[in-house]
Amino acid sequence: MPVEGAEGLAQTIAAWRREASPIYQALFLAALLALGGSFAAGFVEGVRLFGLPPIQGDATVLGRALLERGDYATALEEFRLAGLIDPETYGASRPQLSFSAAPGSPERVERLRQSTREDPGSAGAHLELGRALLAQGDLVASLQSLERARDLDPRQPGLDATLGRAYLEAGKWVESERALRAALTADPHPDLHDLLGFALHEQGKRDEAAQHFERARTLRAQPAERAP
Repeated sequence: MPVEGAEGLAQTIAAWRREASPIYQALFLAALLALGGSFAAGFVEGVRLFGLPPIQGDATVLGRALLERGDYATALEEFRLAGLIDPETYGASRPQLSFSAAPGSPERVERLRQSTREDPGSAGAHLELGRALLAQGDLVASLQSLERARDLDPRQPGLDATLGRAYLEAGKWVESERALRAALTADPHPDLHDLLGFALHEQGKRDEAAQHFERARTLRAQPAERAP
């Protein structure tokens, strides 16, 4: 700090000490200490939960940590804020959500393709092929098979859930929401609530999304609560 600036600051502090009453000065210093203490406590708690922050600046770090812990509602809100704070980094590092199972073997996919060629009217064969393709990340072909299965028999168990998952990974939020709502009427599984929460969040329906995330958390906690 330049000498003039340091002298000016010293004069300002001296004038404040002369004019402010001792009680006011004590209260002011106490407020500063409380503020500093709250910042320190927040930093320590953040380190305890998430570890030390990385050296490089990345507005999505906290969001990814929360996502890994399964705190989806808070994580996605952090990603939304990250997009406002640091849109360039956010666009480059926003994680791609993926819910697919481990990919099956190419041989199994080929067998299922053969099944659909031999019996093109089999809704079950198209559904299984769509699931296998989804697991391999071939979203275009997966959706073709799944939608074909839906056209043949929309009442197949698990079809809506798989369609909702595929639409979600393809970024088709409205279609995903529709399929997942139908799936939840037949099977209120916590994973389906989480998936629907993501689809709703991406459409800006954050309050309803948070409700589904919370419902998923409650359902997962129920077996633990019943345990002796």
